[in-house]
Amino acid sequence: MKDLCLTTYVFGEKYQNYLPHLLFSLLNAYPEYLPVIFIKEKIKYNIAQQLELVRQLGDFVIIENHHKEYEFLTVQYGKAVRWLLYSDIFEEFQSVYCVDIDIFYFREEPTLFEQHMKHCVKINLPYSNIIRKNELKKWSPQHNYFLNKYYGFSKVVQSAIKKKIYSYQLSGLHFMKTDEYFKYFTKEYRRTLFEEIIINKCPGFINHKNGFNNESYLFDIINRSGMGLPPIVEKGPYMLDYHNYNLIGFRPHHGIHLGIFRADYGVDLFHDTLLKDFYIEYMNSFFDLLKTNLLYKKLYNLSSPWIKDQFVRMKVFYDKHVLKDN
Repeated sequence: MKDLCLTTYVFGEKYQNYLPHLLFSLLNAYPEYLPVIFIKEKIKYNIAQQLELVRQLGDFVIIENHHKEYEFLTVQYGKAVRWLLYSDIFEEFQSVYCVDIDIFYFREEPTLFEQHMKHCVKINLPYSNIIRKNELKKWSPQHNYFLNKYYGFSKVVQSAIKKKIYSYQLSGLHFMKTDEYFKYFTKEYRRTLFEEIIINKCPGFINHKNGFNNESYLFDIINRSGMGLPPIVEKGPYMLDYHNYNLIGFRPHHGIHLGIFRADYGVDLFHDTLLKDFYIEYMNSFFDLLKTNLLYKKLYNLSSPWIKDQFVRMKVFYDKHVLKDN
């Protein structure tokens, strides 16, 4: 049985622009893994052309028009579909990892598969993830609106009496041991959960931020499955360091999260994280790749202006804060 299948769900044509970079990075880093990507729409022509270049690195599977017939109430509902993805291809692999569409991945030692298998042993669960606990603002209009809508006004009153209310989330980077995990996430359970998403009636809204959050929903549905949850741990940049797979709080990006560079405020928010050794290692690897890999240079030049803006913002940060200090 092969080690790892990589998957995610892409919806919205704009986000298809990340797809060639995602697949290039995955196949360049881990040619032994198989990406299986579900897309709500049909692939745009210019993206399809870029993907033909990427196929020079190895095989991948694209499943187009996945749930095309449904309109999701918000982006968060669309994002929640990734927790319900399934393909018979998964059964050929020991594990499945839900990647982020906007991360550029790099090979690490131990490998991504080895890290998360060890983390599963550490937390004694058939998946690798963390819990994030955040205090909610009880009197926010959004919280009270959804609380009243789904639980009634009496719950609004009860909420006001409580001193604190917390939201609980798992992260969006979710690793699953195939056989053990899907014994809980059966076809019938996944169907029930998808119906909840479509009809906008998901239990657990009281612990969601602003009504519905896809990562809080992942917490809810794993909790409901009876599979078990990891301990809550203190948050911090240490979670992102791929060397820390022996810690309970382990949630690495395994590469550069390009979403950080979509706007200046993201760079400001993650400034300290970007200067950690493991992130500098990723950025060094990226700019080395851009200089030396002819295939990726060609792919980069075909990128949309929106994608190139993110790389430019990263280069500005890199030149100012990394090269300056070396």
